[in-house]
Amino acid sequence: MISSLALVLSLAFAADPEVPAEPEALQATESTLLIDAKLPAEILVDGHKLGQLWAPARVSFTVKPGAHQLRIYTHGKPNDLSIALPPGDGLTVVVGRSGLSSEALPTDQRPTTGIVPVEFRVVGGAPAMLRFADTKHTIAQGDRLTLDLPSGTHALSVRSGDGTVIWASGRLTVEGGNQMVVQLAEGRMPEVSGEGRFDASGG
Repeated sequence: MISSLALVLSLAFAADPEVPAEPEALQATESTLLIDAKLPAEILVDGHKLGQLWAPARVSFTVKPGAHQLRIYTHGKPNDLSIALPPGDGLTVVVGRSGLSSEALPTDQRPTTGIVPVEFRVVGGAPAMLRFADTKHTIAQGDRLTLDLPSGTHALSVRSGDGTVIWASGRLTVEGGNQMVVQLAEGRMPEVSGEGRFDASGG
């Protein structure tokens, strides 16, 4: 399960994907840390574990702006990087076999319209339930479900098959026009491949 962390801010889910962007006053209190992991990794910020990736994936977190110490374990070995997150913008950190590298997260200029096929895969030993706003879908272990989602940001909750245990909650950002794959498993964050990302909320 994703731990509750002071670093991870609660995310305000938009009921309507067409709602305008957050006010500047709110944006100034948030920054995005995007992790582009080319191999399995364990992610910590200032000594707090944000998550565990069991396969290469791109995930992002909403973190307080300012200076932080990032530590990412790969193959059991720590890789450290001092980072400074600007308010309202963000930073991307690439986790490669040779270590960590970072650069400013560019403003996304891609259009927010269009339909993208998103395939959800359940691995592990338990079924999963997806909740998008007012809809829900149950996926058996080993099965796949493809949804045609509009480009943009969608509130997403991933739960146990009976809906009683929340595995992860946050926002799924769908980008580009190519197929995305989201891998789901109990005790893990959704792992996204393709042009998109999952932003975990604190809980």
